[in-house]
Amino acid sequence: MSDQVELTNAVLQKAGVIEAPSTAADGSSAPSFDPASVCEKYGLWSCNGKYYWRGGDSFLEFGPQDVARALRVEGFSRREIDDSTTGGKIPSQIDRILDHTVRVRAVAFAGEVAGHKAGVYGKGSKRYLITTSPVLIEPLQGECPIILEFLRVLLGEDGSLLFMLWLKFGFQAIRKSQRQQGQCLVLCGRSGKGKGVLQKLIITPVLGGRSANPKKWLLDKDQFNTDLVGAEHLMIEEMPSSVKYDDKVAMAERIKEICVNHETRQRDMHSKGRNVNPLWRLSMSLNDTPENLRMFPPLIDGFDDKLIFLRTSSESFLARYDAMEDGFRVFLRDVESELPAFAAHLLALVVPEELKDRRYGVRSYVDPEIAEMLYQQEPESFLLTLIDEMFGESLDFKDDGSGQLNAWTGSATDLKEKLTDSGSKGHISARKILDGHVSQCGILLGKLEKKFPERFARDRDGKSRAWTIQPPSS
Repeated sequence: MSDQVELTNAVLQKAGVIEAPSTAADGSSAPSFDPASVCEKYGLWSCNGKYYWRGGDSFLEFGPQDVARALRVEGFSRREIDDSTTGGKIPSQIDRILDHTVRVRAVAFAGEVAGHKAGVYGKGSKRYLITTSPVLIEPLQGECPIILEFLRVLLGEDGSLLFMLWLKFGFQAIRKSQRQQGQCLVLCGRSGKGKGVLQKLIITPVLGGRSANPKKWLLDKDQFNTDLVGAEHLMIEEMPSSVKYDDKVAMAERIKEICVNHETRQRDMHSKGRNVNPLWRLSMSLNDTPENLRMFPPLIDGFDDKLIFLRTSSESFLARYDAMEDGFRVFLRDVESELPAFAAHLLALVVPEELKDRRYGVRSYVDPEIAEMLYQQEPESFLLTLIDEMFGESLDFKDDGSGQLNAWTGSATDLKEKLTDSGSKGHISARKILDGHVSQCGILLGKLEKKFPERFARDRDGKSRAWTIQPPSS
């Protein structure tokens, strides 16, 4: 104990505010009042004018008056004492506790961070306080027939296995508070068959019980993401309502960040921001209509590698509860009762060799039918249709008199002029697709080259900007 603490305690003992230290059998003294030991006992910390008091497995946020009241309830005094040696005042016990908390036990950040247990991390000026822990289901050996049948009906045998392996690695990561990269799970199918139910009743509780909607943040329309940083499950039930290409590209980049980055920049209204490492998993559900699919980012530039994109069934498992009184509540009760057994089932799952992936644990997947539907919504798909129509209509693509279609060679500008010429079939559609950005035609040809390299080739000698386009197969 410091000399100042001893001197202050002596004055407080003389004034009768605290008792003199008792003497133990071995002649040693019991400890006197020490604000440091009080702060340690109650887990007191401070951050930006707020105080945090440990309560069980979390920290309660208090203002100065609230924490002072809590300390009074615990028996500490707010009475100042005259110091006869100096003629001044000795601060009260509570003031000394609060002063020690602010000067010695201040942290740079206090809040929730997904996947991490409550406690103080870091050192010195870079200490941060995580205020709450995820509420993890304790695995328990048993049966979970309702959940397994629900997944089988909704996703099929192969799809339910991919889903459970995706969830297994997310669950393991949060149990260990260790970063494990994970794909964005996308559930696509008819409305009302259980996509949202799966997200809310199974994914969220298995991942720790906290969810948040990142829709605005994915579109880069909201920079404040504190609520997202504190939720293990980022969940979207309806796609952002934008078909602008730039918006979709921005959304794809944010999805990549969630899937693979070890850190993200947390921003709120009251600070400049900080780097944190939330253990996130992102799931999205959308209806399989052209209007909804048009809002999803295009599968380009390795984006498909960041997805497990599953098609859901048109059959409804929930229909079997329709005849029951309050059937959905019965289903909810069944699922809740099986979650501990389902958690144990996830941990026991063995990843088949053909599904293993070094980065994610389980390989990425996009349903082929969905991939084709997504491609058909993109402008390069419409451009390909126009090009193929042009091959059939224009003599420029035929050998003299033979009727045989040959390759076409020219620049992207040449192609745009030909497609948008008022005498060309589909010129109105071509203008809608190609007008705007000066290099739009070249950009779309580049995408077609990646998807159909056997048909589209760019001149690589650096002397020209010519493209060679092969005719469609007969």
